[in-house]
Amino acid sequence: MNMNEIKEIMKTLDEYSIKKFKYEYEGMKVEIEKETDYPNLSEKVEGVQASHKINSKPLSAKEEETKHVETTLEQNEVEEYQILSPMVGTFYTRANPDADPFVQVGTKVNGVQVVCVLEAMKLFNEIQAEVSGEVVDILVEDGQIVEYGQPLIVIKKDS
Repeated sequence: MNMNEIKEIMKTLDEYSIKKFKYEYEGMKVEIEKETDYPNLSEKVEGVQASHKINSKPLSAKEEETKHVETTLEQNEVEEYQILSPMVGTFYTRANPDADPFVQVGTKVNGVQVVCVLEAMKLFNEIQAEVSGEVVDILVEDGQIVEYGQPLIVIKKDS
């Protein structure tokens, strides 16, 4: 089982509101448990015993939830809202090279409108505005690699 297959399983769990998944095969054990209702922060891979080792140490789900809540509280106190990258990936302003951009500076958005996509491991993840307002700045270039928590787009919230 590779990381793409694990990501597909995680996506399926989210789609069907499954809280916990365990898989064991030929000495490899994968356990995924949904701990929060926040998108992209809800999954936790507990134990992967395989010949490949992952060198980076991600934040725990509790640390991610705390960071998300603190960021949300800070952003609610100001008129401008920054959409932060929920993952490491490649930022795209359009669905494909021939399509129009999802948003541009000056575009009015609602809270569920898709404003960009992030590609991670050949999966394209739609990122929503989360608030209603007007796009005032796009902080990254199309095709740029972004880090977890990096500001992507600034929206001036409706009053």
